[in-house]
Amino acid sequence: MSESTPQSFETRSGHLLLGVTPQDGTFTRLAALERWQGRENAVVGVFADVGLSADELLTFGESVLTPIWEHGSIPHVIWQPFVDGREGTPARVPQDIAEGTHDRLFERWADVFDRWLRPREGTERRLYLNFAPEMNGDWVPWDASGGETTPADYVQMYRRVHDIVMATGLTNNHVQWVWTVNHVGRGSWSFEEFYPGDDYVDWCGIHGYNWSKWGGWIAPEHLYGAALTAIRGVSSKPVVISEYGSSSHLDGTTDVVKKGQWIREAFAYFEAEDIRMALWFNYEKETDWAIFGGARGTETVRDGSRTYNAYREYRNAVSSPGVLAAYPDHPRRLTDEEFRGAFGSDL
Repeated sequence: MSESTPQSFETRSGHLLLGVTPQDGTFTRLAALERWQGRENAVVGVFADVGLSADELLTFGESVLTPIWEHGSIPHVIWQPFVDGREGTPARVPQDIAEGTHDRLFERWADVFDRWLRPREGTERRLYLNFAPEMNGDWVPWDASGGETTPADYVQMYRRVHDIVMATGLTNNHVQWVWTVNHVGRGSWSFEEFYPGDDYVDWCGIHGYNWSKWGGWIAPEHLYGAALTAIRGVSSKPVVISEYGSSSHLDGTTDVVKKGQWIREAFAYFEAEDIRMALWFNYEKETDWAIFGGARGTETVRDGSRTYNAYREYRNAVSSPGVLAAYPDHPRRLTDEEFRGAFGSDL
């Protein structure tokens, strides 16, 4: 199959691909969010654990990826190497994967990705694959905090999995590999020790949330600045903030106005620092992260028979012409250059 894209689709001038990770798996809330914000997200995030059941893995493409694609967006998969469940995955999993213990599992995943990205009929698809993120912390089995593995094991794991997937014949016009750190780490390891290398990474990512219980209320430049500087000391790849959000909780109360201000500041920071993609974590989980459909907002929105809380500051920010939504009518959702983060100042 040809990977060519119709010539009439020119790469747009902008600075940020618009993304969100929705909590509602039925897309009801996501569709309402997009009607409210007036544009479709270029990228939609989803979480996937490597150790799915055989049935879940077999149907992953059509049951998880296809709904996002048919919705009009490119999936951004946070692909977590929990090979034996959240509780059963051992702390030595980077070494096990690097040594080939789980090759057959990843080969099955590679086949799923390949069949989904290059269907026998119809247009070829795209995917962002954010593998084994937050390795610089102490809360996932693939970090190095327990002393059973090292950053070198992580690097070898990442490279081995990358090579298994790409051995199917997929290219970086199908899959963009994302390597992601948490905005703050644990221990004495530096970011560069975990970096797999430019031959294995297409985007560098940062995860980071603003909540007074997680280090105090922190402005975006202070939340992401140190990690961004460290990443750019390692690689010149485009940067994505692949999980971000803000709580409204502060000093024992809630302040939706202050959260709205943080949203404005975040988008201004992304533009100033040449962040090329950002996915808001639209969940109500540890706290009220959501910007649409959550417990609070700076406005209420009526959509059909439902009423949602929302942050008008987010809607105003994403309406900027520099924020790129999904490309209207493009069969692969973005141009080749936009998919790779090459737009705006790179044109």
